[in-house]
Amino acid sequence: MTEYINLQLSKKRHPKLVNYFESFEGTPLQALEALLAQTQMQQKIIDERGDILEDFTRLLKPELLQLRLALRATEKQTWMLTQIKNTELYEREVLHPDQPFPKAKTLADYRTEPYAILESKWKDMLTTIRQERAERASYEMEKWEEGLK
Repeated sequence: MTEYINLQLSKKRHPKLVNYFESFEGTPLQALEALLAQTQMQQKIIDERGDILEDFTRLLKPELLQLRLALRATEKQTWMLTQIKNTELYEREVLHPDQPFPKAKTLADYRTEPYAILESKWKDMLTTIRQERAERASYEMEKWEEGLK
């Protein structure tokens, strides 16, 4: 073990360290001691978090096992459903091409359908309003003509 350690830091190679030592209020030895204390504190925090994580995983292991089994069962069921779907597609498209599947609606169809309904209802409403106004105007004209006679 050596008794002395000489350090030389250049601004070009280690600008952050040089800036830290220059901005630190105290001697370079005190700066190194502060860095060492900060590192030890962070190491303690990391160790505590590791312990908490170990305890948490120990508590959750049974639930994680159940989740894995459920996920595996779901994957098997999904695979079976896709096989059934593929079989149905094969039967429809290859064995019975005269009975194709109905065309699936796209997102654009779902978006435009309510607007089309609204537009048709809006047009119907406008035509009924125009008819009512025309009837009212003709009624007023008849009334006015009767008043002239």
